[in-house]
Amino acid sequence: MIVSGERLGQYLTMTTGHAWADFDTRDVSELEDAADASSRLGSHVESLSSGFWNALPNLTRPPEASPPYPLIQVVDYGIKFSKRSVFERNLEMFLQARDERICHLTFCGS
Repeated sequence: MIVSGERLGQYLTMTTGHAWADFDTRDVSELEDAADASSRLGSHVESLSSGFWNALPNLTRPPEASPPYPLIQVVDYGIKFSKRSVFERNLEMFLQARDERICHLTFCGS
């Protein structure tokens, strides 16, 4: 359940570890899948949507615990395709500076 932000109160489910080829074929047609979802969830759900996200493992700080997580913060950025490398480079520099600052404040490595 999303607990803050623009989508407050909505639910998010996700799966990870897929290759793009996983989405090339389906066990059932999209129409059959939609009909099944509607029959099972229709009276409980206002709307459904789906999307694809790319994980950036070198730019994220996942929790050390294993899923399911009781609470996790997800920040979703909309980046122009032509600006992706600039965004990733700037985010990497920010995270490095933040980690160095945290290390300095907590005397890690001393």
